[in-house]
Amino acid sequence: MDKTISSGLRNLFLIHAVVGVLVGIPLWLIPGRFLLLVGWVPAMVELPQSKLSVPGPTFVDEVITRLLGALLVALAVSSFLGYRAKKWEQVELVVRLEAVSCVLGCISVIVTGLFFLDRPMPSFGWAVAAVLAVFGLAWVLAMRTRAARSPV
Repeated sequence: MDKTISSGLRNLFLIHAVVGVLVGIPLWLIPGRFLLLVGWVPAMVELPQSKLSVPGPTFVDEVITRLLGALLVALAVSSFLGYRAKKWEQVELVVRLEAVSCVLGCISVIVTGLFFLDRPMPSFGWAVAAVLAVFGLAWVLAMRTRAARSPV
């Protein structure tokens, strides 16, 4: 039995794709500058027991940040393909992947911000947690709504 995709799920795919591209491409292409722009790293960091200071983006791990950007762009591509799909069977796995990644991402940001950072979490970090929470909830609701409609 073919089940079509609701317009709400299609819109969720499209919004997720746009957000993924808007955050993923700068993280992939200009990680230090982007993290400086959003307040994740300070402009200058004073070295301990010294009067010397160095640019904050010096401490950005470019490999892992670019990898995160690439993964966000990849998820955006999968969301765009989900937006173009017509049947639930074509997107079910993507919806599950998006739900798990958003929920685990939200938990990771919150736990790190509360327990592991040696400084207060930047506002951008809490904004990321909120966006991930909203997307996670939306993906889980899409799964549950579809499961409720499916015959057993």
